[in-house]
Amino acid sequence: MQWSTRLVSIPAWAAAICVCPCTTHAGPVMYVDGGAFGGGDGTSWATAYRFLQDAIYAAEIPANGISEIHVGPGTYLPDRSDTVPGNLFLRAATFQLVDGVSVLGGYAGQGAPDPDARDPELYESILSGDLLGNDLPGKNQPGPSRQDNSYHVVTGSGTGAGAVLDGFTITRGTTNAGGTNDIHGAGMFNESGSPTVRNCVFTFNWGRHGGGMFNNNGSAPTLVACRFVDNGA
Repeated sequence: MQWSTRLVSIPAWAAAICVCPCTTHAGPVMYVDGGAFGGGDGTSWATAYRFLQDAIYAAEIPANGISEIHVGPGTYLPDRSDTVPGNLFLRAATFQLVDGVSVLGGYAGQGAPDPDARDPELYESILSGDLLGNDLPGKNQPGPSRQDNSYHVVTGSGTGAGAVLDGFTITRGTTNAGGTNDIHGAGMFNESGSPTVRNCVFTFNWGRHGGGMFNNNGSAPTLVACRFVDNGA
């Protein structure tokens, strides 16, 4: 295993300013809101996707030129999309980051007086591996309720610094399978990937190795103002 992570320390006052930066995006923006109705095209808050995977799928198509994904409050599961809204126990499903695309959580979202208001603590955007929603509260150990959980909630494999995750809580990943990669990096797994992760909280993830995050094969992600709380390995 190679563990290489750039940690950037900033003062508390600077962190408060950096949490919700004003961004200038170079291409189209996709919008996601957990309270949205199905069938939206993601091009505005009024027509937001309700599942984050739909926005990521759109961003993976180079011709779409998407530069940012803005995500409202809610809990987002990696095995859900508009085409597959039900749980299929797809433990291998993950939120795969995309080079050149910033995924930004913590927006007030659909129905708010200012949907573009951003505060990740007030408008929490949660990426969860608890596919059945049956985990025992406050537990970061494997058990019967964890047998449905995602192996890796987020994956940054094969990406560079232009793949950005900012303003999310990443939780309930569980790597307890027999495959080589399915025992590492429950919260986030990076194989030859060096994304940028800012203002994120990794909590209650459990893996045989690297419960919160696992970096392998030259991965060197940059972490800014992130917290790792109650993860287990």
